[in-house]
Amino acid sequence: MAPSQRFRYEQYIGFLESEGIDFEFSSFLTQKSWDTFYKKGYFLKKFVSLLVGWIKRYGLLFKARKFDTVFIHREMKPFGFPFFEWLFLGLYGKKSIYDFDDAIWLPNFSHSNRRFAFLKRYGNVKFICKRVNKVSVGNPFLKEYAQKFNANVHVIPTTIDMLGYHNRIHTFKRQEIIKLGWTGSHSTVSYLEQLEPVFIELSKRIDFELIVISDKKPNLKFPELRYFEWNKSTEISDLDRMDIGLMPIGNSDWDKGKCGFKALQYMSLGIPALVSPYGVNKDIVEDGATGFHCKSETDWINNILYLAENLTQLEEMGKRARLFIENNYSVRANKDKYLHLFS
Repeated sequence: MAPSQRFRYEQYIGFLESEGIDFEFSSFLTQKSWDTFYKKGYFLKKFVSLLVGWIKRYGLLFKARKFDTVFIHREMKPFGFPFFEWLFLGLYGKKSIYDFDDAIWLPNFSHSNRRFAFLKRYGNVKFICKRVNKVSVGNPFLKEYAQKFNANVHVIPTTIDMLGYHNRIHTFKRQEIIKLGWTGSHSTVSYLEQLEPVFIELSKRIDFELIVISDKKPNLKFPELRYFEWNKSTEISDLDRMDIGLMPIGNSDWDKGKCGFKALQYMSLGIPALVSPYGVNKDIVEDGATGFHCKSETDWINNILYLAENLTQLEEMGKRARLFIENNYSVRANKDKYLHLFS
């Protein structure tokens, strides 16, 4: 269910199997736990989820000897001292790969789980980097941090399966009003809410719809908002409703650790992306060619108006965007780099 899990390693499972590599998944949270873990309240259920996850990790220690390699995505448990990493990487001495796609060494937690914040140990990232054989990260900013503790760091971007999951190409319908779109989770919806003045001003000048795909409806006083609750089975068809994809972010170190996934999703479907040009966003989107860089409210307004009034240019940008993702951020383009991790 987590995007980083689905798009950083699950897409490569078939390639690993073709190389004769067998694997076994071991997630900390169950599906039932995941459904409530990031919701407000449910204190007892969350506590039980953490306890069950700890017990599962302890049981995994007894199976560890049969594995040749340990692949850790982000962490083996979301709180406390990295006890299990210490055992797997130290006591057992297994070949190891550590993968992350956010600046997870920086304090960051959801509002609904703020009471658990004291359990987080952000220094665990440094601890694990020092003890693994290889580190895989999603962008150069993350690599710069990891290289302080490990010389064997590989940049493998979060990628898009354009032959399988993201295999649709958007069709622009000239007779319909322009459709702006944003996708994300509760943790990033505040960035979209900051664009409310932009949407209000645009509504005075053009007709448009704002499509939002998320697990949380944004707090926007905007009547033309169409909200779609995120669902894996309808995600691509919901994204395909958009004509222009939006990705506003901040300019903090946490934001620089982001891997531009929203823009990648839009562009893979042939939808131009308008982004805040911070971190990897400025590398993913070529300003004026595959989308636009927007630093101010004026930039957002002017660039949206330009595309709404120049549909031919909008279509051409979409074609260039899709080709760029196919050549640089697709699973096919990064397959060999990923398999090299396990060599």
